[in-house]
Amino acid sequence: MVGLDFDRVLSGRATGAVAALAGFDADEIASSTAVLAVGRVTFRGHRFLAADWNVRTASRVCTHCLKEDLDAGDAEGPFRQRAFRRVWWDFKGISACPKHRAPLVSQCPSCGEPLNVADAEIWKCRRCDDGLTGAPVQRLSEADVRADAYLLARLLGEPHPVVEPLDGMPVRTAAATLLRLGWHINTPRKALGRNTLPEDGGLSCRATGYEVLQRWPEGYREALDGLLARSSGASGRALTGTPSPLTAYGLLYQWLSVQTEERFAPLRDEMRAHFLENVAVDRNTTVFGMPAEDSSYVTLRYANELCGARDQSKALLQILYDRGVVGANVRVWEVKVPRHMLRELWTAHHNVISVNEAAALLGVSEPILHQFIHAGLLRMVIGPYMKSGLLFRSEVVELVRRVLRHGHTEVLRKPENALTLREACNYRPATGDQGMVRIVQALLDGTLHAAGHLPGKVGLSAVLLDRAAFQRWMQTAG
Repeated sequence: MVGLDFDRVLSGRATGAVAALAGFDADEIASSTAVLAVGRVTFRGHRFLAADWNVRTASRVCTHCLKEDLDAGDAEGPFRQRAFRRVWWDFKGISACPKHRAPLVSQCPSCGEPLNVADAEIWKCRRCDDGLTGAPVQRLSEADVRADAYLLARLLGEPHPVVEPLDGMPVRTAAATLLRLGWHINTPRKALGRNTLPEDGGLSCRATGYEVLQRWPEGYREALDGLLARSSGASGRALTGTPSPLTAYGLLYQWLSVQTEERFAPLRDEMRAHFLENVAVDRNTTVFGMPAEDSSYVTLRYANELCGARDQSKALLQILYDRGVVGANVRVWEVKVPRHMLRELWTAHHNVISVNEAAALLGVSEPILHQFIHAGLLRMVIGPYMKSGLLFRSEVVELVRRVLRHGHTEVLRKPENALTLREACNYRPATGDQGMVRIVQALLDGTLHAAGHLPGKVGLSAVLLDRAAFQRWMQTAG
């Protein structure tokens, strides 16, 4: 109609001719024109990929903007041409008009056909000829459009709220970051693996991401708390390796790990700090390429390795249960062992022994050992993570020391007037194993005294009693 080639207009090569026809300054028009060249789009100094814009494809409009344009002129006269296209409508990073809080429309509300970017009369559908401004359009809340308002203000070079981690990013990168963060937060667990945008073009995801980052860094940390809670207690290896599609926290980590530009450093640094404070790590876990040696927690498997326990052992789990760190039904892969407890756990682990080991250390049979436990002379650790009980090495050693405390502790060859504890138990027919408990209790309370101990023997099997003193004790003890 005006003798201009559409492709030249679209590429920005006809800026001078358009300026002459419209009576505007050519530089002003150039700065407000989205210029397509070699797969790139430039607009107001911002650079984008062509894929970031609706170029030669179905376009979008704000019907409220169109109605305002039409109302500003003669609806029946030539000034109807005042309805004009806003360039930013074609930027895919924005899905709503912040001024009117309305979604951008990409289909005719009457016939459902996509709108055509080449349409000159953009206020009506060229297929059914119905106007676009008469159909009701959903009104969004202010919170719904804050992200798009922020992006639009930056795109047009207008004042905008300060959002620290976004302000240093190009507009296209800021839009992608808001979308990615909000997508991880909003998407249900079962849909995470599909990596598809919601039907609103990402508007709700960007709104969520903006709400999080506007309250930087507290909002971001709270969001990470929520993502980690949805990750079913996954360990550091699961989150930094190849995560399951259900680990939202791990998927966000994976995305940030490939965003190596310095502009992403605040997001990575905060996530690394959150990771080290909240996730259990293994020996080889790294967080964004750095060792996780300063983490607050380690996995049970790594704790077993550090404490010298078997890989699948639950001995440490029982110790953690006794100290109130874990509950009775925790799953092994969910256990977070506090790193500051590792030295204590190492000591505790090396202090617990099996019934068989305790009996050997004490120099008695297992039935007699159980008699000691029943009498309260020794404690057995029994809990939900141990099929058989454990005893404390230190308590077994202390019992022998206390037995010898009230008597002579020198090593003696067995004299004729001495008895071992086993011989003393058999001194009278009715004494037996229970008699061993009575004798040891007497040695502990000082009513009977050890005469020494034998070389080459261990525990109570080495204790010697004076025969005459033992006979007198038997008479008084009945």
